[in-house]
Amino acid sequence: MNKNNSSVNYIKHLTEAFTQFTDDKRLTPPHISLYMALFQMGNINRFQNPISIIRSEIMQISKISNKSTYHRCISQLNQFGYIK
Repeated sequence: MNKNNSSVNYIKHLTEAFTQFTDDKRLTPPHISLYMALFQMGNINRFQNPISIIRSEIMQISKISNKSTYHRCISQLNQFGYIK
């Protein structure tokens, strides 16, 4: 796949994600911030599945400072079908 196709898929994914975020009343700013941090890590890792993450790094990127908020949000993102 060339860079142009990757860029289009990247942009398409972000556009669809933000459309879903807008319509999903369950999500709060920490959910969205965490999702975007995970998306960025996926991008850095060329969207290999699964990706390995370090909680402290994801918390720093997403600006979530409380571990319980992180765990609640990551669990709910999984429960809501945003991540697996």
